[in-house]
Amino acid sequence: MPVTFDRADRVVVGSVDDDALARLKARALLMSGREVVFVGGDQSVQQLARTVVAEDAGTLVVDGPATSLDDLRSALRALGRPDVEVERCGE
Repeated sequence: MPVTFDRADRVVVGSVDDDALARLKARALLMSGREVVFVGGDQSVQQLARTVVAEDAGTLVVDGPATSLDDLRSALRALGRPDVEVERCGE
């Protein structure tokens, strides 16, 4: 039987700053059964957006300032992935 993949199950978790909160969120998502790609801290907006595209993820969870969320959404639109849900770790 072929394995089916649901993009919504794959989550990229990272941070534009220190990644302490991102690590906790990644662990919680893993424990809830989600597939997590953890990229760590000190990532640029472009690095995070390109990782989402490369990993074909449906969600990006990021630890960082709220202003970076809008920048991430713009970067994802520019890469042809406006459908990606972008969330902050604290939400």
